[in-house]
Amino acid sequence: MSASKTSLPYLKGPKAFAIVLLRFKDTAVPDIPISHLFDFVSSSGKGGLFDYWRDASYGKISLENSEVFGWFTMKYSFVEDGVDPWHSPTNKTPARNAWVAEAKRLCSQNQIDLSRFHGGIIAIVNANCDEGNVTRGWPGRDFGETTLGIGGSWGQPGWKRCNQCQSLTYTRNPDLGKCAGGETHEHGGSRDYSLAMELPNYHGIRNHRWCRKCQVLCWAGPETPTGQGTCPAGGFHDPSQSANYTIGDVRVGSILGWESDWKFCNNCCQLFYNPRPGVCPEGGGRHDSSDTRSFGLVSYYSSLNIALQGYESGRCLGLNNSWLAASPDVELGDKYDIMSAPQATQFQNGFFAPAGPSLNAPTRYKLGWLASDRVFHHSSSSSSPPPIKLLALNKPELDGYLMVLYSTNDRIFTIEYRQQDGWDQGFSKSCVLVHELRSKYATGRKGFRWCNKCQGLFSASTAVCPAGLTHDYIGSNNYRLVNNNPSHNGQKDWSSCTDCRMVWYTANDTAGSCPAKPGQGHKANPEGHFSLTFEPTLAPGQHDWKWCRKCQGLSYSKNALRGACPAGGSHEHSGSGNYILNNTVTGEGMTGFRWCRKCQTLSNATFAPCVYAGILGLLASHEYDGSGDYALAVNDTNAPGQAGWKICRKCHGLNFAQSQGRCAAGGDHDKSDPEVFTVMHGSSDQTGQNNWRCCKKCQLMYFPEFMVNIKCPAGGSHDSEGSLIYNIPHFETDRVFLVGGELHPGDVWEDASRNVKVAIKVTNLEESSVIVELGGP
Repeated sequence: MSASKTSLPYLKGPKAFAIVLLRFKDTAVPDIPISHLFDFVSSSGKGGLFDYWRDASYGKISLENSEVFGWFTMKYSFVEDGVDPWHSPTNKTPARNAWVAEAKRLCSQNQIDLSRFHGGIIAIVNANCDEGNVTRGWPGRDFGETTLGIGGSWGQPGWKRCNQCQSLTYTRNPDLGKCAGGETHEHGGSRDYSLAMELPNYHGIRNHRWCRKCQVLCWAGPETPTGQGTCPAGGFHDPSQSANYTIGDVRVGSILGWESDWKFCNNCCQLFYNPRPGVCPEGGGRHDSSDTRSFGLVSYYSSLNIALQGYESGRCLGLNNSWLAASPDVELGDKYDIMSAPQATQFQNGFFAPAGPSLNAPTRYKLGWLASDRVFHHSSSSSSPPPIKLLALNKPELDGYLMVLYSTNDRIFTIEYRQQDGWDQGFSKSCVLVHELRSKYATGRKGFRWCNKCQGLFSASTAVCPAGLTHDYIGSNNYRLVNNNPSHNGQKDWSSCTDCRMVWYTANDTAGSCPAKPGQGHKANPEGHFSLTFEPTLAPGQHDWKWCRKCQGLSYSKNALRGACPAGGSHEHSGSGNYILNNTVTGEGMTGFRWCRKCQTLSNATFAPCVYAGILGLLASHEYDGSGDYALAVNDTNAPGQAGWKICRKCHGLNFAQSQGRCAAGGDHDKSDPEVFTVMHGSSDQTGQNNWRCCKKCQLMYFPEFMVNIKCPAGGSHDSEGSLIYNIPHFETDRVFLVGGELHPGDVWEDASRNVKVAIKVTNLEESSVIVELGGP
């Protein structure tokens, strides 16, 4: 088979991240070169997020143009605010929200525009702070926010626990000190702790000292005269050259960087880890912690690794958590998938260790990264096919299938081969995995959106954006294009594509790439050809619009974000002149053209009309802001639910074709489109969004929960009397479940109730392939 580049236009193009470096005002900046952080997000071949998402998406998205800003000093103190920046017992907002808010405030204060980073914001904080996802993105939309801690030089670092005597010892002197459990202290596997040194305001107990003979921390308070306590180096401890340390009794920072249950020994006065009482120098027995209180220590840690940040950045991009199919199902239970981190299988990867694993096949397919012709489609109602050669998921350069999609009436099963290599090298061995999808999202027609004004469900495919979902025209001017006539002094033969509405140049040999029809070129609108003015003509208007040599479209070139190109990557303007667009309210030409801030292109924004009485111009069309991506079974006689639904050619609304309904574009719905959709209803064990209704007056599908009075094209409000309760699959609810575990040659997996059987035959490591057989039990 020939490997085509056809794929779904869902999540693609530039997804740059802004890394904002933040420091607490009482914590030093960590000793990490800024270049390492650039490598993490912006550099190819460094084993960072840039490489990870390039490989996982098969090059469909890119973190190019990601930037690093800071260090900026926050208004917060690590000691006073690290646990609770709100200082309100009733405010349960996670502390991480405060760090992201600070990142935005400080960037604004320093004139840094964050709107151009369509991957999201990663706020790096220099301490063991609360961290994780704050705002999750949606595929193809702006954008997610997350925080991570990398630890800073708070207090005095260099303290570690001896795994023989379990005492806290200082490790940055040449002499490691005498140990009661051996010759010298041994610190293998210990955390790196920081102590509050000469900080009287730190929450805890003062008067702890370092012994210069044995290097341990000992109690030197009023109950025990200075110099008391048996020292493993002989005699009493000698704290004569020590600073005054305060040991905390109230947690500081993240629970991950705080270790509790440290106590002082009644005999030797050393601070030791109570769960593992080590050898006491007083008599050689175990430390005695009876009648002593518990303390906690702040430890250094770093979350700057691919295993965790692959997951967190995935959430910023809109990916869901993955699951393990069980009774009950286990969220974050798929150890072979990055979206189950940190439980997932990992490996050591240099500076950004640990790393891996990669992303499962069905998620790649749903995001449009895995082309349909790289997937073998099979139905449980069909006869068994010949044995299938299945390539390793991380070998897209090879010619063949990368996934099997096994459809049943109410389930989708996927089969993938994962080779112990690349981001999956942490696997114990190469294996086959089966995943389960519990809705028809993966096989249905995508591109349906909910309008947040009229609440209806519409096909938005004619407005598809190369960066994913539909165009975002916020901040755009209303541009005029002059009709293609001989008297105009400009470059003729520009047109608006009939499928994606992008303005493109028609006079070249190539028709470019249309995001609405992946793998196909633009189609010129016979009723709309335009002439564009270009420099050096000193015409009024907005300059610096350029032609992209890859997609043939017109895009704005002066923003830092070059924009997603439907031909892949970013727009390429080499060889283009500078075009001038009329952005005034008067003048010759046709209005209604808008700039999309996600992909930077110009397109005809005359969408299907929305019945909701809105603002003038563009805002009279549907607004899909806030919508997920919905999918419906199309021309599928085996799909469960109610058939007979169609898309109106005039308003693009989903309407029940067996009854006539009023259209927002005037008259009745145009049901001439041959595609017939099936919608689930009533009780179903498939996942999706419930409570959709059909209006008996206009026959449109709508969602009634957000508005009491929803304007109906037939007049008044929608009326759901007699309507079924419908369930519509969409990306958010279409979870991916790992079924069982690793499969190797000789293994068989089956679901007898659905007539599904998968048999693993032979693996060929040299060809990075496995042979599988499909059939019923």
